[in-house]
Amino acid sequence: MALIWQASPAAQGVLLVLLVLLYLTLWYIFRKRLALRRYEEDCRAFEEDFWSGGNVGDLLGRVQAGEYGEHGIAQIFRAGQTEFAKAREAGAGKTELVIEGTRRAMQAAIQHEETHLNRYMLFLATVSGISPYIGLLGTVWGIINAFQSLAKTSQATVALVAPGIAEALVATAMGLLAAIPALVAYNYYTGRLDRLLVRFDNFANHYLNILHRNL
Repeated sequence: MALIWQASPAAQGVLLVLLVLLYLTLWYIFRKRLALRRYEEDCRAFEEDFWSGGNVGDLLGRVQAGEYGEHGIAQIFRAGQTEFAKAREAGAGKTELVIEGTRRAMQAAIQHEETHLNRYMLFLATVSGISPYIGLLGTVWGIINAFQSLAKTSQATVALVAPGIAEALVATAMGLLAAIPALVAYNYYTGRLDRLLVRFDNFANHYLNILHRNL
């Protein structure tokens, strides 16, 4: 803290930016964790009810009532079932046309869910990429100041150079401190999101097979 307090205004500005990025990163990681937990619980609850073999109409009503949340597999089912019902009511005689329309509706719903799931991911990727460079900028600036101060003295000693170098390296440490949790969280959540998307595709394919058999 003493080094930060004694640093130049430019170095303090760099450290302030990195501190803000670190705070936002930790906040978004926490929010993403809670959102994904609730998201997966809603998906699990819907799948259990869907595969239990209940009435599709009743299940659709519960989805529309928001019993399974506003996102997840339930919304993919809702999009597919709604399109399927509209196609049949419109008198589409060809089974392939009905199934293809239902498939497109479910794929659109999956893309919508993917967009929702990727919320905050771009921020985490950006922080993990730019934080070390911002820290490096602060380090270079601090080293420049250290050498400028050194040039004004007639005799260079370790005691004279070390504080300036230490001050400069604080920015590097702060940059890594902001980047590491962002990178770890990004990779971890990317894996979870990929598994969810595979889960969505599998459900859509299974449901299309069920609808095709019932036509």
